[in-house]
Parts: sequence; structure tokens; C-alpha cells
Amino acid sequence: MSMPDIIELANGQKVKGTFSTHEMQRRLSGLRAIMEADSIDAVILTSVHNINYYGDFLYCSFGRQYALVVTPSQSFLITTN
Repeated sequence: MSMPDIIELANGQKVKGTFSTHEMQRRLSGLRAIMEADSIDAVILTSVHNINYYGDFLYCSFGRQYALVVTPSQSFLITTN
């Protein structure tokens, strides 16, 4: 049996975030300004603190690892399955 290396799983409707949309945009804009100034194409954040700060996602790591990838135009969470 062959399985794809990468799959995308939809989580359904988004719930209200912990922080306002304006606050999250402010945080990501600040990070993206640093990225642009230093010619960085993408940032991969792996600490629970940074993922929560920049992604408004709080998790407890009991074996499954998470990361938040931030590019100049988008940000997304990745995890093992």
C-alpha cells in the first residue's frame, strides 16, 4: 500500500481566537518586517511559546510535534500525523 508523503486535514470552522485579529496582524507584521530586513524567506517556529504568540495556537506536546511556518504572505501550522 502506498500513502502520500504529505496530507492536508481540514479542521472545520475556526473558533474565536484568544487575541484580536488586529493584534495577530500586528505581531505577524513585526516578524515579517524583520524577515524582510534580513532577507529571510521563511521562519519555522517550534516552541510552544512562539507558536502561541505568532499563531494563537496553544498545544500540549505529548509526543506529536508542532511547528508554525511564517512566510511573507502566509502562516500555517504543521504537525506529524
